[in-house]
Amino acid sequence: MRLDNLVEFRTGIGPAQINRHSRQRQISLDAKIAPGHAFGGILNDIMRQAGSLGLPATYTVATSGRGKLYAETITGFRIALSLSLIFVYIVLAAQFESFLQPLSWKILAQGAVKPGRRSYCR
Repeated sequence: MRLDNLVEFRTGIGPAQINRHSRQRQISLDAKIAPGHAFGGILNDIMRQAGSLGLPATYTVATSGRGKLYAETITGFRIALSLSLIFVYIVLAAQFESFLQPLSWKILAQGAVKPGRRSYCR
């Protein structure tokens, strides 16, 4: 089968240069956020769509710039929140001289906060 039966040849233009990052070819996509949309939601959608493309294992998808800063911020926030919960547990365990009572207090406090939040939002 001849190749011209399958494709149509056209003269076109290509990239003036090939960008590389860490000796790998790089493609950069830039976009602006439409008004009324959250940056984190859009970033999650883009990463989910990129993961569903079925790219070979040699391809990687990564964020840079504001997306990378956002991911670092979220990671730092999760670490800080986890450490603060552990610290509060340790303080309560020292105060009650028990490892079980602080857990029961935390569970009870969460149960009391949810109805209070519901009544406040009405």
